[in-house]
Amino acid sequence: MFKAFYETLQVPIFVIDTNNKIVFANSSVEELLGHSAKTLMSVRLVKFVHKDFQVSVQAACDVVFDEGVGAEQKLSNLTFVKKSGRRVKVDLCIKHFRFNKEPCAVITLHDLSELVKYQDLKIHYQISLLIVFYLYQ
Repeated sequence: MFKAFYETLQVPIFVIDTNNKIVFANSSVEELLGHSAKTLMSVRLVKFVHKDFQVSVQAACDVVFDEGVGAEQKLSNLTFVKKSGRRVKVDLCIKHFRFNKEPCAVITLHDLSELVKYQDLKIHYQISLLIVFYLYQ
């Protein structure tokens, strides 16, 4: 049931087991990272995390599973690695839950590249306004 719900969301979502292996990934994960859902199954989550952030992500997952139902960890400005080898900046939220009495964690990713594009566009717009203002004084 949760799979059908998560598939409708436009947010990249993983579900991992207590061994941090992926048991579900929605289509938004495939769009973000370029890996098909099939190739992600049973692979440890940290495989897709840049080496500089693997320890932090692993530790956050461990905390969530140690604390149990309702536990949550958030990490900001991490780097995941796409199938192409390109890097993508994300914020990550891990939340513990139980499915069929088994502990799991749902992980949502927020792609920061769109935010960076927006900020760059905003800066460009502000500079353009300053130039126009300067020219017409």
